[in-house]
Amino acid sequence: MKNKKALTNKYTHAVLLVVMALLLAPLVTFAAGSGFQELLGTVGRFLTMILPMLIALEFIIFFVGVMRFYMMDSSDAKISGNAFVVWALVALFVTFGLLGIVAVIQNTVGVASGGTITAPQLPEVFQQ
Repeated sequence: MKNKKALTNKYTHAVLLVVMALLLAPLVTFAAGSGFQELLGTVGRFLTMILPMLIALEFIIFFVGVMRFYMMDSSDAKISGNAFVVWALVALFVTFGLLGIVAVIQNTVGVASGGTITAPQLPEVFQQ
């Protein structure tokens, strides 16, 4: 029994590794031959694309937990639903907290979302 569980655990990790490699393959392909700025831009676009799906998934998990809590009669199902709700709320709090921190940093530094940072110029005295 223990060997079967260990094999299933290894299989799950292998599948997760393959899925992550397939998801990140376009990043490596598109970033080939370009500079670090292009790589950062590609990663930023990827995260911008994934973020709404992550938030939607967190809300779905939250509502699944609420449904489990109210629809099930057994105490085990209520405990499971309660755990779903708590962890979904924690995930939502962390996600929106990080988004808020990033927004504050962007406003403080003066970089708008999707904007570029311009390098400071030397005073005219030193430009001769």
